[in-house]
This record gives sequence, C-alpha cells and structure tokens, in this order.
Amino acid sequence: MDREYDEKSPGAVGDISSSATSPRQSRGGGKRRHKRGMTANLKSSLKSVDSVPLMDTNQALHLLDVPTDLGDVQGGFEGEIQVTYLQEDEKGSEERTIDYKMDSRLGNWESHLKTIHGKFNITGSPPSHFILEYIDENKKRKIITEKEIGEGFRLDGHKFNFANQEKAAEKSVARLRSIVDKVSQSETNGKLKDAKDALWFREFESELQGEIFTNTFVKQDGMQLLFSFMDQSSSANVTKMAVNCLYAACEFPSPLEYIQKTEGAVESLYTLIYKDSLKLCNAVVEFMFLLAAKEGFEFVHNAITKVDVELEKNPYQRIVECFQNNKDIDLNQNALVFCNIMLQEANDEQKEQFLGLLDAVDLQNYMNECKTTTETYINNLDQFRVISGRPVPAQYGHIAALTRFLMNANKIIAKQLEQKQDCMRREVAVKVASEHLDRMKKAIREAEANNLIPDFIKKDEQVQPLIDMAYDRQTLAKRHQKEYNLERSRMDAEKKEMEEKTDAAHSNIVNNTLKIDELQAQLNGIDTKFASLASERKSISSSGNDENGSIGPIRKQIEELTTKIKDDEKAVQSLLKKKESFREVLESKKKEAKEKLEAALKIHNEKNDKLGKLYSERSDLKEMAKSLEAKIAAGIPVGQVPAASGPVGIPPPPGAAMSAGGIPPPPGAG
Repeated sequence: MDREYDEKSPGAVGDISSSATSPRQSRGGGKRRHKRGMTANLKSSLKSVDSVPLMDTNQALHLLDVPTDLGDVQGGFEGEIQVTYLQEDEKGSEERTIDYKMDSRLGNWESHLKTIHGKFNITGSPPSHFILEYIDENKKRKIITEKEIGEGFRLDGHKFNFANQEKAAEKSVARLRSIVDKVSQSETNGKLKDAKDALWFREFESELQGEIFTNTFVKQDGMQLLFSFMDQSSSANVTKMAVNCLYAACEFPSPLEYIQKTEGAVESLYTLIYKDSLKLCNAVVEFMFLLAAKEGFEFVHNAITKVDVELEKNPYQRIVECFQNNKDIDLNQNALVFCNIMLQEANDEQKEQFLGLLDAVDLQNYMNECKTTTETYINNLDQFRVISGRPVPAQYGHIAALTRFLMNANKIIAKQLEQKQDCMRREVAVKVASEHLDRMKKAIREAEANNLIPDFIKKDEQVQPLIDMAYDRQTLAKRHQKEYNLERSRMDAEKKEMEEKTDAAHSNIVNNTLKIDELQAQLNGIDTKFASLASERKSISSSGNDENGSIGPIRKQIEELTTKIKDDEKAVQSLLKKKESFREVLESKKKEAKEKLEAALKIHNEKNDKLGKLYSERSDLKEMAKSLEAKIAAGIPVGQVPAASGPVGIPPPPGAAMSAGGIPPPPGAG
C-alpha cells in the first residue's frame, strides 16, 4: 500500500486543482498503483481548474455526421451473469449457483437483487442486506453497484458472489476482536505473530466498500476495536493498514459520526504521526486532510494542537517537518495538500491563526529545502500561494511548467487558425453546394413538368424520394393529397360496384326462395290428392268392385299425379342447387372484394408511411442545414473540406456526373 507518484500526471496525489484526481489515485512512477480513489465528498470539496477543450477538424466533422447529446443518455445495464450463494445453517454450508440475466429494461438494480434473493429462497435477512461482489484481476474483492456499471463496468460473463453484508460484518468484528486480544497480550509486545492476521486487514479494507457492512461494523463496536488495535500495535506497517481501513470506512457517515462523538479518537490517531515510519506518517497526514475536508478546520485544528501541546511540541511542527523529507515525495505532497485544505476550510480569523502557527515552525524554510519538482507538487504550491497570499519558492519545475504552457498555447493558436481556415473553406463549399442543389431541384421539376422522366423511374423506390425533395412541402402535400383522393375515389367506386352486385345476388336468393316455397306448396297439394286417391282405391278394392270402366281413369290420374310429383321434386332439387351455387358465388365475390379492399388499404397506408418518412427526412435535412449555417456564422469549426480540383479550391458539388438535360442517371446506370 505504498504511496506512489507520477511527475507527468497533473492528477496525482494531493492535487487540489483538479477534482478528477485523488490522494488515493494511481501516481504512475512505473508500474506501482494505488488501490483506492478519493471519496466523493472530498472530491466535491476540492477546487477544479478545467483545461480549455480543443477539437480538431476530424472530431468536428464526426460530430456533424453522428450528432450525440451525452447529457440525455440514460445509463443502463445488461448481461448474463453467474451468481453463487453460500448458504450456512445448523446442518452445515451449501454453495449454490444460478445463471441470471441482468437487464435495466426489466427493473432497477434493487429489484434484480430482490429477484436473486428470491431465487435462492433466502429467509431471515432482507434483500437490502445483500450485495454482488467479485474478485478482480489483482485478487481483490470488489463490490459492484450501478455506479460502477455507469463508469463502464461490463456485467456479461462475470461470476459474482451474493453476500450478506450484515453477517460478513459480524464475522469481521469477531476476527478483529480476536486480533486485538492477541496484540494486548504482554508476550506479543504489540506485534502480530501470525502473518494471516496482518494480511486480513487488506481483505477487510475491500469489505468496507458497502454501507450496510460499515454501519453494522460500527454498531458492533468495530470502530472501538480498530482504534484499540492502532493504540496497542507496535508494527508500523500493520498500523498503516488499519489507518487505510479507517480511511475506507469514512466514505460512509456512520464512522465519521463515531469519530465526532468519541472523545480522544482523533487525538489518538494523530499521535501515530510521531512513530518512526514514513508510510504510517503519510497515511495519518492523508487521513487528517480527509477529516479537514469533511468536518472542517476547527475539528482537526483542536485535535492537532491538543496533541502537540501535550507532547511539548509546537503545533503542526511534525506536519511541516514532512517537507524536509525528500525520500517520500507522497509525504511532501500530502503535507502541502493538508495545508491547502485547512486554509480552504478556515475563515479569515482561523486562516491568520493557522498561518501564524506555520510561520512559527518555519514553514517557508522547509518549503525552500523541499526538492520535490513534480507537476502535482508545483500545482499545489501555486494553490497555496493563491489561498495564503504568501510567496512560495521558485523552482525549476515552474520554468518547465511555464515552457509547456507556452508551447501548448502556441499549438492552440495554430490549431485555432487552422480551424478558422477550415471553417471559411467549408462555408464557401456549403454555399456552392446549396446553389447546386437548388439548380438540381429546378431541373427535376422542369423535367417532370415536360414528361421527360419515364414512369418506371418515377415509381422506383430509390428515385422517388429524390424527385419529392425537388418540391417544397406544400406542393408535395398537395400532390400526395391528390393521389390519395384519386385512390380513394377508385376504392369507393369498386366498393359501390361490389355492394350493387351483393344486393342483386341477395334479391336473386330471395326470389328463388319464394319460388321454392310456391313449388313446395303445390307439391304438398299433390301429395294430399294422391293420398285421397289412394284411400279411394283401397276402399274400391275392398268392396270387390273391379270394373275396368271405373278403375281405369283413376289409375291414369294416379300415374299422371305420380309423374307430376317426380317432375316437381326434380324442379325443387334444381332450385336448391341453384340456390347453393348462388350462395357460393356470393361468398367468393365477398371474399374477393374484401381482399381487394385490404390490398388497396395496405397500398394506401404504405404511401402514407412513405409520405411521413419523406416529411421527417426533409425536416431533418432542414434542421441540419440550419444548424450548419448557424455554426458557420458563429465561426465554429465544422470539419475538413476536401481539396478541390477547381481554380478556387472548392470541391465539385455532389451529383456533378449527370446525364444530358440536367437529369440524374437512373440507379444502376454506372
């Protein structure tokens, strides 16, 4: 956990002139990196000096081609993950794993954690006590939240543990209590004999990323145990790890509240600065300016002066002495950051008091002896000069920084001149292109008015939008309205014709039904006569009257009636068949008419969609043209204009390769 630095990076340790850097951030210097970043509250407390953004021609042209507005982009998450949960009970422990898909469109982060909680059938602890954690490439435990996803973390393919923060905090408190008991034994002399206990603090620091874990740790007297360990430990490296854990815990409010309410907590922590360890001294100074940024000048000032007076030292003497130690550049920088933050948090009276105490311990002389020349240190030194109003020693780094500033300024001026020339050339090119576009539109309108454009070209899906663009919005709307009215009239005529045919078919069916009813009535009458004749014949036969003169006419009449009945039955069957055929014809005509209407409506809807799309594209083109003209008028760089072959350096306008008559060649013409 050494503090590293980077002489080339303005965002290294203690740079209060840039809110994007932090005392816990990586400081270059080769391959060494810090593991932790600045807390959010400390970032907001430091002043920010942003550099002037510079955009080259290619970037400007890209923004014109692909317009984006990052301010309206809503963050989201999506990915297939594997979640493992270690379920512990009286019977033992069981590790269960599930595959789960995270998608912000299906719910927020909390709702997904609740769903995972339900899939594992967890009882006894609410979903809010659980977090997703993973092991990074450095084998460090990391908690994943929506914030990390918004900063570019990709969920897909990762393996996570579904951990109960409350139970984990209880285990950590128990482990820390056992470590404190070991250190408090007289035979250990304040040292940990087991290396696993020392390494545990590094793992514990990563666990302090969760708020529920930290709150539970504080409720279970974890802060008291941590301060007790730092007081009794004689190992500077392990004590430094404990201070780092305290730094990580103060990301959340409950540890800070404990430090505020516990008398002597800050004093016992500041006392560690007098131990013979540069790393421990650096960690304490770093934590003290964190407290100053969070709790204010007076809170830290009272604790430091109280300890220094009790130890018969001048107030702030130990911190000022950090400037003369050139073995640890981080220590120099953190001491300077501490002074700057204390000055920022102090009012005018407190500022004068603080500067008087620094003068009493000869701060100016220590600053002159400091050999640190990193850009970060120089920036903080300038910040100290601005806040305190005191002169600072001039160093070689100032000259180098000024040289770099002048070189960058010259580059910016040259780039701005180049962008201005690009803007002027682009303005001329846009003007020429606009005039050429107007001529093209006029040529297309004249060609269409003189019927020079064949119908098959007009109906082409790629050519039709180009022809429509040649007309203004009102003319185009009138044309499409006319086409719509003609199509509607044709559809109405077809509908009317189909309705007439349907009515005629209905009337035929009704007439045939009446004829069938009439024939059925006649058939019923014949059946009645036939029945009466049959009864008479039966009665005659029973009486024994077989005279041919009287029976012959009756038989003949019966045969005639039978023949007529058969003929009538055939007529009825024929009429029924005609009725069925009429019904089938009617159904087929109805189906055919319905299909024609649906096809016509579909064509009509497609035309309406094309019309809406053309209106939308035309509006977008107009807005882009207005935006481009506004940027040109304002002198904003809009891109690199290609070298032209003409005498004035203007690129050939689009569509220069046209056929005779000013008409663009049809698609596929080569």
